[in-house]
Amino acid sequence: MTKTVEGFSDLQMRLKINLYIEYVGVAGSSASDYQTTLSAGVTYGISDDVQFDVGGRLGLN
Repeated sequence: MTKTVEGFSDLQMRLKINLYIEYVGVAGSSASDYQTTLSAGVTYGISDDVQFDVGGRLGLN
């Protein structure tokens, strides 16, 4: 089972730059199998259909 909580803080500028932060928790069959990850990054929109993004991911457990 995967649970995702996402929070978005948008900096809508002329360059279409956005920031994102995401917390993901994955539960296994027991409580000790729970894994969490935090990721964050920046996206740059080229057009309505194309965007580039750069980000990082950190394991929290």
